[in-house]
Amino acid sequence: MSIHCTQGHENPDEAQFCYECGEPLPALIPADDTNPQDEASGVSPGAVHAEPEETAAPAESPAPQPAPAIDFEATLPAPDAPSPFAEAPQEASAPAADEAETVTAVPGAPEPEPVAAFSAPQAAPVAAQPRLMVEGTTTTFDLVGKTLVVVGREDAPSNSFPDVDLTPYGAEEGGVSRLHAQLAQSGDAWTIEDLESTNFTFVNRKRIAPKTPTPLNDGDEIRLGRVGLRFKTIA
Repeated sequence: MSIHCTQGHENPDEAQFCYECGEPLPALIPADDTNPQDEASGVSPGAVHAEPEETAAPAESPAPQPAPAIDFEATLPAPDAPSPFAEAPQEASAPAADEAETVTAVPGAPEPEPVAAFSAPQAAPVAAQPRLMVEGTTTTFDLVGKTLVVVGREDAPSNSFPDVDLTPYGAEEGGVSRLHAQLAQSGDAWTIEDLESTNFTFVNRKRIAPKTPTPLNDGDEIRLGRVGLRFKTIA
């Protein structure tokens, strides 16, 4: 039996391609393999039957599952459980440094010795340094250790020798008497007394009465006639 291509070329039954034009040739189907349905449908013997594709059934969507029930009692905190919003307990603050600490005495223990309070050393009192300074000069007459001092000008013929001789400082021209005045010490206090001089005695430019002791203070000005002195007790 021969096989013909669509162009009408004849080829042996075992040929798979046309020897003339190269067209693929259908395979021959034996007579006993003829499907009666092909004869009824008019399909020529030897035709290739395509298996009908099975239509896939649509996948069934899973049924909606009910939402799990919420156990509200389980979500509530236990009665004794601390609240998450509660403030953290504050730690006890340490006692202030200036707070006094309570010390418990131990029976039989010796008592601590009291601490002596610190005190700044006091300045030693300045010793008095009584002296007479002649104004206009650098001369100073020291009166330390003396309790009675006579001031005037020396005169040998009249046997006048005062403790403070103002002769070199213009005593005669200045009207200073031979025994003009005297200074006396009583404790820490000093006084001056006019000895009935001719030209008087002045303290801070005030005339003092004769034979009347007048207190002297540090820095007082003394004037015998026209000769000036300064009384000092502090260095």
